[in-house]
Amino acid sequence: MDVKPALLGGKPVRTRPPHNWPIADEREDKTMLETVHSGKWFRGNGRNVARFEEAYAKATGAKNCLATNSGTSTLFTSLAAVGVSAGDEVIVAPYTFIATVNVILLHHALLLQLSGQQEPQTAATAALSSPTAMNGPTSAIRSTTSAAPAEPPAAMSSIRAATAAISA
Repeated sequence: MDVKPALLGGKPVRTRPPHNWPIADEREDKTMLETVHSGKWFRGNGRNVARFEEAYAKATGAKNCLATNSGTSTLFTSLAAVGVSAGDEVIVAPYTFIATVNVILLHHALLLQLSGQQEPQTAATAALSSPTAMNGPTSAIRSTTSAAPAEPPAAMSSIRAATAAISA
């Protein structure tokens, strides 16, 4: 078995380039030009954002959808949606992007990093299964590597809510 990296003469993982992203065609061009020419570019004076949110919620089977402009604003909005407020704990894996920390602090919440011994993939599960990992009113567990919500065990009443589909 050849274990050399492709860079050093081994077999490449991919034999063709990945597809271009973003994928756009004349539909995006038409919609963008209509929006620009309408002068109604944002949620406050137009219907485009609301139409997108309704269509996206329907396509994904979600009850609601709130469009955001960046990953950071998505994290901030997600913490607000689950009710994170001043003094609440938000548990994160020790290896995370700075935006994760920033939005927790913007909510005046307390950052609780799990031990560096934890693997990022199992950090949320470890926090949920061990009540000693939490010090107080834990409101959210931010998982770096999973978009799935963390489900708290019923016995852990100190957790008000777990994050729902927060991505970095």
